[in-house]
Amino acid sequence: MKLFKKPQYKNQKENIPSNKNIPPPSASNFTVNFLALTVGLAILVILQWWWPFSTFRNGVIVCTVITTIICTYDLFVAKVWQRDSAGLVGLKPRKASLQRVLVKLVGLAFSLAVPTLAYLIFPEYQGTFYQPWWEVLKIIGIPLLILSPIYFWWIDGLQRDPYDDYWHLGAVFCCLEKPNRNRIAHHWGGWIVKGFFLPSMFCYLVGVNANLETAIHSFTSMEVKHWLSVYTFFYNWLYLADIIVAVIGYTVSLRILDTHTRTVQPTTLGWLVTLICYAPFSLAINDKFLHYQIDHWGWGAWLHNHPYIQIIWGLMILSMITIHALSMLTLGLRFSNLTHRGIVTDGLFKYSKHPDYICKNISWWLIWVPFIPVNNPWMAVRSCILLAMVNFIYYMRAVTEEQHLNEDPTYRAYAAWIAEYGLFARLK
Repeated sequence: MKLFKKPQYKNQKENIPSNKNIPPPSASNFTVNFLALTVGLAILVILQWWWPFSTFRNGVIVCTVITTIICTYDLFVAKVWQRDSAGLVGLKPRKASLQRVLVKLVGLAFSLAVPTLAYLIFPEYQGTFYQPWWEVLKIIGIPLLILSPIYFWWIDGLQRDPYDDYWHLGAVFCCLEKPNRNRIAHHWGGWIVKGFFLPSMFCYLVGVNANLETAIHSFTSMEVKHWLSVYTFFYNWLYLADIIVAVIGYTVSLRILDTHTRTVQPTTLGWLVTLICYAPFSLAINDKFLHYQIDHWGWGAWLHNHPYIQIIWGLMILSMITIHALSMLTLGLRFSNLTHRGIVTDGLFKYSKHPDYICKNISWWLIWVPFIPVNNPWMAVRSCILLAMVNFIYYMRAVTEEQHLNEDPTYRAYAAWIAEYGLFARLK
């Protein structure tokens, strides 16, 4: 079933580089993203030393610093606003239309009102877990109201096609000429993705930051006496980097940065296999159907009496999680589930189309060791089958994502390059 109409890419040629060391151009720069994250995490250590127990404030500051560094590079060095995909005529705006901007602001108002109403209605968002999200909404509310009209006025004069999705949505409520339903559906698809994922990711950020604060205190006070504590320390750092990228990606979606949503996943299957991987859906699915974890069991308990093997096994897990985190970092401002916001071919994506999914799924086998019998062999067989089913869900995520992105000639060129020069092609 198709939820959204397939996009039409005009005047774009497929250009498959013949040099095995040069993939198609990347929408994101891994080196810049890595440097920005390094600076951000260094600042986080300082903040947690000066202002302990301020995980909310520290998380916001770090995300702001990382975003500022990447945005500065994209605007003034990479000049991403000059790309055709940005849909801009340059940085010298023509005269904007007051009427058109007002219609867009009406569209923005309804775009913000619908998810806010959902947060107020659904019990899911009333619990303590989402308290940090309500706090950040109170902080950004007034600045958003002030800056939005300024940005919309400025960007209206820069757009090649100023009648964008916001205008088409606003036109519905302003009773103007018949709006484009496909543009409106595309718009709501992007906002549903942002409205669903951003609150949970931000709250996870605050929670992981709190765990990391405790780990840093233990590490610096020399309270760490066991390898599992060292493992947990680095695991929290990697998980935090993962969450930071997600928060920044869902937050910074601007045409001037060429991080706007080009297209939204068009298939019901694509949405289904993605949403069931995230709370609250994942909690219900995992508890009732796919609970492959065995209580009080895992690699640490399995190798408790073999400390040297335990260290090697833990390093294998951390290496998988590191690859996943670096893959997420490569996406940077363009990270987002279910939407296409630019084709990334840099970093680890030069070797595989899905390094993040591959390593994340391998790490689960290493962490939970379902193939090791605890009480009886059947429990191990059962756990392996259930984890394999989870792996299949991620496989389907990869398939549906490729089908979605394959509408873009740049991605087809990238996929052809990977098939010819990627890691698995070179191993043949």
